[in-house]
Amino acid sequence: MNPRRSKGLKRSSVLPGDAAILRKMIFQSAATEICVATYQQFEKTIYIETHHSLPFKELKKVRQMICEKGHEAGWTMPPESELQLCINGVLSKYIPRFRRQHILQSPFLTLVRPAQSPPLLLCVCAIDTELDEEFLLELQTLSSTAEVGYRALLSKVLQKAENLELILADMMDGIILCNDQGRVQFMNEKARKLCGFEKILERGAVLRATPLCDLHRLLMEAVEDGVTQLNRVIPLGNSRTRLMGVNIQWVKNSSGNPVAWLLILRDITASWQSDQIRSMIAMASHELNTPLASIKNTVDLLLDQEAGPLNDSQGKFLRIIQDDITRLLRMLHDLLDLSRLEKGRLQLDRRRHVRIEFIINKVIESYSVLAESRGIVLKAKVPSGISGFIGDRDRITQILVNLVDNAIKYSHFGSRVVISAKENKNELIVAVADQGIGIPEAEIDHIFERFVQLESVPDGVHRGFGLGLSIARDIVESHGGKLWVKSKVGEGSTFYFSIPKEKSATISQQSQENP
Repeated sequence: MNPRRSKGLKRSSVLPGDAAILRKMIFQSAATEICVATYQQFEKTIYIETHHSLPFKELKKVRQMICEKGHEAGWTMPPESELQLCINGVLSKYIPRFRRQHILQSPFLTLVRPAQSPPLLLCVCAIDTELDEEFLLELQTLSSTAEVGYRALLSKVLQKAENLELILADMMDGIILCNDQGRVQFMNEKARKLCGFEKILERGAVLRATPLCDLHRLLMEAVEDGVTQLNRVIPLGNSRTRLMGVNIQWVKNSSGNPVAWLLILRDITASWQSDQIRSMIAMASHELNTPLASIKNTVDLLLDQEAGPLNDSQGKFLRIIQDDITRLLRMLHDLLDLSRLEKGRLQLDRRRHVRIEFIINKVIESYSVLAESRGIVLKAKVPSGISGFIGDRDRITQILVNLVDNAIKYSHFGSRVVISAKENKNELIVAVADQGIGIPEAEIDHIFERFVQLESVPDGVHRGFGLGLSIARDIVESHGGKLWVKSKVGEGSTFYFSIPKEKSATISQQSQENP
């Protein structure tokens, strides 16, 4: 309904001056959180609508202000202590006490004289803020000309309802409101499309079944079972792969009373298919990992000349195979780690002391041949006696492997890659610095996101899945640290990660712990 139509209402069609209706209209038309109280002469109850539970002193203040206003109007008021409070539809003989201390501000009190109802006292207060001037003018109109004030409030409520319908109509989810009999009170366009209706059902129409789904049956299931919420995933039509998520729940008013059933519909086909693809990738990665590891071991044995001597050409080809298998295994491990992270199953073994210098030396040893083949100098810079920490040694090694692999991959022939470590009072900071191509400033904020890769990649560089840095960040954060980068295009990048130090004493360099 267009709120402008209210101007054409006849006098007899104006909303009656019922106190409950007045409270509801004021409550719904306010732009801020408020408390609305009304009292009619000779009654023993003050009726209150409020957005929040109010403390003893604030409710007592409302009761006191209404008593004073009643006496001022010449009413015979009962003793203040005998006035009961009905708060959001719940009658309370005694003023309840609440822990949360909300404060009522800018109180407005007036005597309202509706044309067709007994006069009533009205008290409106803002909660933790001030009443805005426009709203105060509307309330003042009620005290001077009740009918004009009622019309203004009605117009505002209708405008809000119209705005709400526009918002619901444009939502990406399907929205349907129904009563207990399954009669529609509201339906948006998305719900019409998902359910397969030719047009949006009119208010009061039965939510019937369609060839795609039977929401009426689900709603009746919730009604008959006496539940207040129901969640289902149902196929759309006869399809086994097109699915819709259905959430059915009670909508309650400010008094806590149920007024309608809310049905929220969402096409979850794409997310279900994504889950299936991720499961298949995880399964394939797991199945491929074993044969690839076996092939790598065989190649390693051949390169060690366990099966006999090799000539230069054979050794060269086997090293190419070895590098490719190592790269494939790392990609598979990234996929497996991603699957574990998404399922919350990436477990860390943080029961052991970790010496960062041992890990750095181990990684340098592993990459020395690759770095040398590309003319890159790989060095470590770690102070003696640096503290150890409690963590997962294998996962910390995985972080360094990823950072060093990237540094070598994006570095120029004849440049340097330096792995360094330092410490402060609370943490160790490890850095991997290269003199490579650098990262454009626009891409720095995104390189730690999953499946993100640099746009500018040198020729001959093998692209991965864009998972390594994302997984490294998750591992670092699981240790309570952080991962970040500083980079300049054409000059290189330095990746840093921090790990909190153990609370125990520094592990001496003479520790007998194996690396």
